[in-house]
Amino acid sequence: MAGLTDCGIMTEHLDAFVARGEALTAAQEAHLRGCEACQADLRLLQALQGALLEATPAAPPPPALREVILAAARPTAAGP
Repeated sequence: MAGLTDCGIMTEHLDAFVARGEALTAAQEAHLRGCEACQADLRLLQALQGALLEATPAAPPPPALREVILAAARPTAAGP
């Protein structure tokens, strides 16, 4: 039976760890410390994420967004 620290399953968790900032379990961290293949996968994912962030220009917010936010922040007649 496959455990949570098998490399195939670990790779799925590395994706979530890098992309969404999810935490790894102690067992997963221990596996990562001892597995050069998973360490290489992690370095590759981190490098890819960094390259994508650098290559993707930040999109400016839509012009109407400021008004939407300000309107939502205004107190209503009934009050909070």
